[in-house]
Amino acid sequence: MSMHNYIENVTIENTGGGCWVDFVHLKSGKVIGISDEAACIYPSMASFYDEDEFYQDTPTIFFPATLGEWYDRGIAAWIKETTSEGPIDWIVLKDGLRIMVAATEIRLVVATLPL
Repeated sequence: MSMHNYIENVTIENTGGGCWVDFVHLKSGKVIGISDEAACIYPSMASFYDEDEFYQDTPTIFFPATLGEWYDRGIAAWIKETTSEGPIDWIVLKDGLRIMVAATEIRLVVATLPL
């Protein structure tokens, strides 16, 4: 049994040309793809690879700045850790930004406390 409400697991992939993407697989089947510049929410992992579907209505969160080098410590290229606080799961990025995953929304949050 997963310790998260909505997050199933995290994987990392080199999608070509040295572009590393962290994939947060949600229990709903949706996938959050995280690169150094943005996070995109896909209906499924297959839709990430489908160019026709990719360009249509892919919700995207652009980060205020790139996340830096991918080889820093953490569980994946850009993710430091995932945690749960009550009914909310958090994806904590290495620069302190946090992505909130809740029952009805996914939101980028700027951390105000040291992580």
